[in-house]
Amino acid sequence: MHPIGSPRLALTATIATIAVLLALSGCQFGDSDPPPPGDDAATLVITADHGDVLLLEEPISPGRSVLRSLRDTAAIETSYGGEFVAKIFDRSSDRDGRRDWFFFVDGVLSPVGARQRPVGAGQHVWWDHRPWQAVRDPWATVGAWPAPFADRPVVADPPLDTILSAAGAEVVADSPWRVLVGADRELRERDDAWRRAAADPSAAGMTAYIRGAEVFALPRDGGEHQPVPRGAAVAVAVPTGLDQQAGVVLAVAGITAEAATRAAARIADEPMVLQDRYAVVFDAAGAPLLAAGQGEL
Repeated sequence: MHPIGSPRLALTATIATIAVLLALSGCQFGDSDPPPPGDDAATLVITADHGDVLLLEEPISPGRSVLRSLRDTAAIETSYGGEFVAKIFDRSSDRDGRRDWFFFVDGVLSPVGARQRPVGAGQHVWWDHRPWQAVRDPWATVGAWPAPFADRPVVADPPLDTILSAAGAEVVADSPWRVLVGADRELRERDDAWRRAAADPSAAGMTAYIRGAEVFALPRDGGEHQPVPRGAAVAVAVPTGLDQQAGVVLAVAGITAEAATRAAARIADEPMVLQDRYAVVFDAAGAPLLAAGQGEL
C-alpha cells in the first residue's frame, strides 16, 4: 500500500488522468498487447498519397476489427463517437484541403466503417491518406493482387489465369469476379461492367483509363486525369455492379491487344508491380511507367 502523496501514487494518478484526457479527445493507441500474428496473419499497410509514401507495414492477427487492429499498431485520433478515423500518426483529415483517410480490404473499398469490419485471415488491410478532388471513391484497386480474386471462383484470361489458379482461385466460365486481358475496345464489347466504367471513368472511380489511343492517369496532386506519354496499357479495377463487395473486374486493358498481353505478362512475372497501388500504366513493351496518383515508377 502506498501512502498519499507518494511519488508512485502521484505518477499513477497522472497516468490515469492522461488516459482519460486522451479518450475524451479521441486520441487512441493500443491499450493492451495484441495477440501475436500466426500463420493466418493479415497485413496492415498505412500509406499516404495514393500509396506513394509508406508509413507502416505490419502483420496483424485476424479476428479483431479493422479499427482495433489499427489502434493496436498506430497512434490515431477518431471523431464522430469513434466511428471515423481522423488522424493517423501526424496526418489528419482536412476537409478544406480535401484530404482524408480511406481503407481497403483486399483491394476493395470497405462499405462499412473500420469498427464494423472484422479482419479475416490473410487479408490485406490498406489505409491511405490522399486527396479526393478528381476521384473521390476509387471503389477497387489493384494494390492487393492477387486478392480479392484468390480463393474464390473467378473468370480469368491468360496469362493471369495460371497465377490465380496457383493462388487458390477456381477459374470458371462465369463469375462476378473477373480478371480480363485485352484491347480496351474488345473488353468493352465483351464485358458489361467494363463498358459502363470506361464510359464514365471518374464516376466509376478509375484512377487510370484509356480514351481512344491515349492513356490517362491521376497526377501526384490528385487533380484531373492527365495523358501519359508512351502509355499503352493500364491495370485498373472497378466493381462489377453497384455493390463492390459482390464482384470486381480487374482489367489489364491496352490500346492494342498486344500491349495488354505484354503488361499482363509483366504482372505475371513481377506481381509486386501492383502492390499498394491504385492503378498502373504500362508502355507498349509491358514496362511499368507510373502508378496513378504517384507518378513515374
